[in-house]
Amino acid sequence: MEFLSDGLEGRSRNPVSLLIDNLLHPDADLGAHLQSKLKWRRDPTQRIDHICLGRSGIGGVWNSLTSKQLQTVSMADWMELPNFSMETFRQIRRNCRCRASSTTTTTASSNQSSIRATYDEVRAYYTSYVKRHKLTDNFRVGYEVISIERACLDAPYYDEYTETICTPKPLWEIRGFHIDTHEPFVVYAKYVVLATGIPQNLTRPLSILGEQASQSFTFTTLNEIEELIITKKKLRTNSKPLLVVGCGLTAIDVILLCQQYSIPVLHVFRRSIDDHELVLNQLPANTFPEYERIRELIRQSASTSSVRKFFSFIHIYLFIYLFSLVFHILILSMFFAE
Repeated sequence: MEFLSDGLEGRSRNPVSLLIDNLLHPDADLGAHLQSKLKWRRDPTQRIDHICLGRSGIGGVWNSLTSKQLQTVSMADWMELPNFSMETFRQIRRNCRCRASSTTTTTASSNQSSIRATYDEVRAYYTSYVKRHKLTDNFRVGYEVISIERACLDAPYYDEYTETICTPKPLWEIRGFHIDTHEPFVVYAKYVVLATGIPQNLTRPLSILGEQASQSFTFTTLNEIEELIITKKKLRTNSKPLLVVGCGLTAIDVILLCQQYSIPVLHVFRRSIDDHELVLNQLPANTFPEYERIRELIRQSASTSSVRKFFSFIHIYLFIYLFSLVFHILILSMFFAE
């Protein structure tokens, strides 16, 4: 693999990932949308028995990202799985909606033709993929894995042909329980793939009073903000401003969500808006227009704040100057009065 991937560039150092990415999406990092160099063919004789264990439903973390407006950073076709293109999925979904209703909204049609996918589209795509390829029976939803260890189930045996004592190959022992019933389970397998995804609850704490309380006023995921706005109705247009800390993609997505529902926002972060390390400055404006819009708003706000600081300084300077002038006039008047 090192030889085949030699000279290839990408976002991974893994030679297998580099090779697959360049074959599936040639020159994708340069913005090109070229046809894949790979063709997939199903061979039932090569089928591998497997099961997928997970806490949430099919699609993992995408089940908690349900926005129909916010879009992925990656291109839509980068989210594809073999033998089912995002374009085909979109066409099927569009046809279903047209049959259900003769009218479609402008937002829906624009999202359908976007080179990026909405969070809701990705979630629906993965669910549809599993059903389309009849993989539903391979998924076990609502299970918590607590340990993975090597285990040898069979005792060593004597091989008469080789006249040696053979030790059976150990298996992986996966233990856990069902989240709802707390019923334990044990699974043995030759191989284990750890696909843990991105943890949504591991965020750097702010170290402020009351942050760790059960009824804390701090929230760290987009899903929590969606619940506050859409489900619990705790954030409204007349609410006090929501303070958004940081300038990563999640922070910007929260701002976009608040804009959609006219929620007032205060946004603070340490870096300058012109800092090249900011992820906002690394995304092309033509592909990510909503992020570009937010960046311009931040830049305008920063420039307005600078002007205000300047005039505040001028006001203070004038006040000190006038106070000093009046003081000197009083001293002189007292001197001449004597």
